[in-house]
Amino acid sequence: MSSQPGEAEQKETARAFQLARHLECLYGISHLVEAAGASLEGILSGIPILLIEAFPESGLTNARIRLNSFEFEAGAARTRPPCLNIPITVTGEDRGAIEITYTGDEPSPLCASLQADERLLLESVSERLGRLIERTEAERALRDMEQFVITASE
Repeated sequence: MSSQPGEAEQKETARAFQLARHLECLYGISHLVEAAGASLEGILSGIPILLIEAFPESGLTNARIRLNSFEFEAGAARTRPPCLNIPITVTGEDRGAIEITYTGDEPSPLCASLQADERLLLESVSERLGRLIERTEAERALRDMEQFVITASE
């Protein structure tokens, strides 16, 4: 009897490893959000770095978050169109996107090999970002209203 794992077992092991990387990415994003004094810009600039590590071939990966007129990017230089482009929706309006690009001179077979798990990861991050932005904007509007009330009552 051979002690070598079969092809199916190797695939399952690789998938489990990849899903563990996705969880590490989500935990990392949670830590960014929970960090004392973390600004929205600081959170958004940290997320692409975490996303790169969650994807296969991270050395060939570029992750970019576009939000309104801002861009937050990490990884290899973009030379191709994104493989994945997931919108960031805030209060029902698309305000940007999360993009993953694999680099190289030829169209990357890595783009074709992306699984539903990678799309699900980006959709999850996008949804959380949308809620974070909504909450941040609501808190800012509340502070502005409080300041207005204080100023008006003086």
